[in-house]
Amino acid sequence: MRTLENRFGGVGGKRLAAVGVVALAAVVLASAGPVSLPSGVDVRTVGTMLALAFVAFACRGIALRGVLDVLGTRVGRLRAIGVFLATTFVGCLAPFGKAAAGPVSGLLVSSATDTGYEESLAAVVTVDAVVSVVGLSLALAGLGGSVRADPRMLLALPVIAVLAGGAWQVRDRLVGVAGRVVAVPVRLVCRVVPSKTPPSTAAVTDRVERVVESVELVARSPRRLASVVLFVAVGQVAAAACLWLALDAVGTAVAFPLVLGVLPLAGVGTLVPSPGGTAGVEAALIGLLVSFAGVAVPPASAAVLLYRTATFWAPLPVGGLATLALGGRDAISAARGSVAEQAA
Repeated sequence: MRTLENRFGGVGGKRLAAVGVVALAAVVLASAGPVSLPSGVDVRTVGTMLALAFVAFACRGIALRGVLDVLGTRVGRLRAIGVFLATTFVGCLAPFGKAAAGPVSGLLVSSATDTGYEESLAAVVTVDAVVSVVGLSLALAGLGGSVRADPRMLLALPVIAVLAGGAWQVRDRLVGVAGRVVAVPVRLVCRVVPSKTPPSTAAVTDRVERVVESVELVARSPRRLASVVLFVAVGQVAAAACLWLALDAVGTAVAFPLVLGVLPLAGVGTLVPSPGGTAGVEAALIGLLVSFAGVAVPPASAAVLLYRTATFWAPLPVGGLATLALGGRDAISAARGSVAEQAA
């Protein structure tokens, strides 16, 4: 018990007991058999999907660990995976969906790893950026071989890549613009929370500059960055395999490269201001499967529901436990009441 507590970073006995209760409940549900599962979906399929979802989370957690290591913070693998699961959970509590998930996740990483807020936010931003770049690359490769793919839609991928590269080249100029833009919602939040003093635009810009400097430090470590890209790619493939298995379980055969291609594009659904992009991601995935893979709406909906259950809903309780174990209560409180304080 003590060894496990030390590895996870001081998890108390009560919290470990809570994890044990959840594990026991999972065993009971698994032993009960496919009572409520749709026809054609068995417990083995669900178990495999959950395992693939865990691989995807674990790979991104290890990628976060690699970025933090470059920034001077050493974190164990198990703790890094727990931190990433916790950021997924806390991100769902952030207002305005994906738009606020990054700053909130930065708060949690800072609290859980004793790292400065700017470095923590930079680590989160870096991992998100790598996920986006790897996802777009896999989308281009996966959809490139599809006879159903619209060439005009495929052209959007390299255009996005060029725009992102151009933005990075003029990042110094964009920092000032970003500081002025970010200062507006921060001041609005401070007005809602009377005890908080609105930060100046210069203070916000300084924080943005420090985040960009941390990202630059990661970019100047090509070996570590390559490792981060590799883990993110493996995680993306695992997530795509989970969706492919869900499609197969509902009786729809779709080529794996096509699934690998449409999955990253569904990330646009996370921009919907809802917990974890709920409804937005599902709608995007269903639409992409219908338009690119020619899947009918009913089986596409069933497969997407299975996929989201395995990769989003099922891991949320584990993420909640990880949040409590890693001192996420303070981060949640700060996220709800004064995200702006971290930018002051």
